[in-house]
Amino acid sequence: MDLKFTKMQGAGNDFIFMTDAAGTAAAGEAGLNRLARELCSRHYGIGADGLILLKPEQPAGGVIGMRIINSDGSEAAMCGNAVRCAAVYLREKGDVPSGPVRLSTPGGLKEAEITAGPGGRPAVRVDMGPVCWSPGEIPVSLSGREFPPGGEEKILDREIEVHGRIFRVTCLSMGNPHCVVFTDDLSDRFIREWGPRFETHPLFPDRINTEFVRVLSPGEVRVRVWERGCGETLACGTGAAAVCAAGSETRRTGRRILCRMAGGDLLLERTSGGRILKTGPAEIVYEGVWRSR
Repeated sequence: MDLKFTKMQGAGNDFIFMTDAAGTAAAGEAGLNRLARELCSRHYGIGADGLILLKPEQPAGGVIGMRIINSDGSEAAMCGNAVRCAAVYLREKGDVPSGPVRLSTPGGLKEAEITAGPGGRPAVRVDMGPVCWSPGEIPVSLSGREFPPGGEEKILDREIEVHGRIFRVTCLSMGNPHCVVFTDDLSDRFIREWGPRFETHPLFPDRINTEFVRVLSPGEVRVRVWERGCGETLACGTGAAAVCAAGSETRRTGRRILCRMAGGDLLLERTSGGRILKTGPAEIVYEGVWRSR
C-alpha cells in the first residue's frame, strides 16, 4: 500500500507527517512501530527524528489528535517542535483555515498561533503549558526538596552519580521527562559519551531527555539535546522549554531567553503564571509517497 507523507522541519528537528488513515491504522501498534523505524531511517528510509500521525477529522471544539512516534518506534507524549510543524501543516492543508491551532497530544492539549517570521516564513508560538516538578510524575527515582520552603517539591541542582562522575541536575516534565545539566563542555565527545548514559540511567524509569546547557548571558544559552528514542537531535522544543524553566528557577538565566540549538534558535518565555511560551520556525520540506514493503 502506498502512503502519502509530508516531510517537515522545525529548527532542524525533522518529522514525517501522515494522516492516521486506513493504511497506518491497519498496521496495528507493532506494525506502526516498525513502520516508524523504516520511515525514519536516515540511510534506508525517508529520514527523520519521528513519525507524526494526525487524525483527519476534527472532533468537537476543533481539536485535532496527534501521535508522536520516535525514530526507534517508541511513542512520545509531547514534542514542541512537532506541534509547531503540525500547526503549519494543518494550515497549509486547509484543515485549520484561521485562528489558533489546537492539538490533543498524550502530554495534554496544546495551542499554537502562526505568525510571520523572518523573511515572511512562518513562525509559530506555542503555549507549552505549566512545568511539572513532581519527582513521581516526571518520573525520577529521587526525592526533591520544598522550594521555596513549604512549597512544591523540586529537584534543583541535585547531585547524582552517572557512570562514576558527579553531575548537578535539575529535573522536570513538560509533558515528557527532562534532565537539565549546566556545563561548559558541549563538545561532540562529551555529548556522545554522556547522552546515552543519562538516557538509560536507572534513576529514570521511563528513560530521560537530557539538555546540556552553556549559559552565555542571562538572556542567552547554547544547548545540545540527547533525546530518548532518537539520540542527539538538532533541536528539541520541550527541551528548550525545560531549559527556560530550569535556568530561571535556579537563577542562572532570566525568564525570557534565546535558546541557541544546532538547528536554529528558539525564543522562550516563562510567564508570571509559570507557563512556558515558545516561538520558532516550522516549514514543509517536501512531499512524497512511501511504497510500503
